[in-house]
Amino acid sequence: MTKTLLYRPVAALMFVLHLGACSTWRPVTVSPRQFIEEEQPDRIRVWQDARATELRDPRIDGDTLTSMVPNERGKIALTDITLIEVRRFSYGRTLFLGLGVAVPLFVAFCFDYPASCPL
Repeated sequence: MTKTLLYRPVAALMFVLHLGACSTWRPVTVSPRQFIEEEQPDRIRVWQDARATELRDPRIDGDTLTSMVPNERGKIALTDITLIEVRRFSYGRTLFLGLGVAVPLFVAFCFDYPASCPL
């Protein structure tokens, strides 16, 4: 296998390993009822004491938070919720992801092809 062909799987592996770096779970500062009704998020993470549960397509049904996805178990009383988190884009993590992938690939390229390196 040539050096050029090795870069593709390495780059793909680095990309896949860092996919989660562009977003992070952030706590919601308003009440669960208000957040779900106003934002209508696709996915949330609900904390009850020290246990987290992810719910897809959450809805408020009376005094219960439920998941509207079939075959997904998820009904939580609003009074039992200690924290709700939602996925948000992270500029810092995305920047570090870009640098963490680009810099090693650039260094590897310069190491293998010093005549072609722009430095």
